Amino acid sequence: MWEVVAEYFNLFRYGTDQSNYVSTGSGISRKAPDAQRQQAFLRSAMTSDVNLGDSCGVDALFDQWRSYSVYFEPLQLRLRRVSKVSDRFLWASATLSVTISEITIQNVFPHISAGHISLKRQERLSCIRLALLNKRLILPYRLCFEWDDTRNRVVRILTTLDFFSPILHAVKSIEDAALVLQHARINLNGVIHNI
Repeated sequence: MWEVVAEYFNLFRYGTDQSNYVSTGSGISRKAPDAQRQQAFLRSAMTSDVNLGDSCGVDALFDQWRSYSVYFEPLQLRLRRVSKVSDRFLWASATLSVTISEITIQNVFPHISAGHISLKRQERLSCIRLALLNKRLILPYRLCFEWDDTRNRVVRILTTLDFFSPILHAVKSIEDAALVLQHARINLNGVIHNI
């Protein structure tokens, strides 16, 4: 089980990228593992109906990684610590570093773009947008992997991804951070809901 968790973090450390190269933010490009290799790993290490909390299945998990890779490019996943809770459960503490771009705002936080709203509200949203645009956020990320010895695979991955604290740091007010997340297309577990 330890090897599966380590390989998961290794294969998805830069997300998944169709062009196979990702920027690390320091101007250096690194080769990301190709999507076929990542999918093959998920299919070999997890049950086809792996429980993800809000959804299930290897395809749903891979689709989330694809969404993150497109909407938060460049991203970087860093494993900090792994703790064994029991023979069935491992907790992994990590960080997910992401960048807020125009694509992020359009697809994940579209409600902070000015629309048919009052001038005062437009000004507030414009300030929030400017505070977030091109910001690099380091998100605390916890994952619980549940292992099934009879199937020799991961049967569940539960995640907690803290967007609130880094967004609060960027926008400087609890009210503005709440406004950003209130109608976001992302839930408390970090699952992006595409429309």
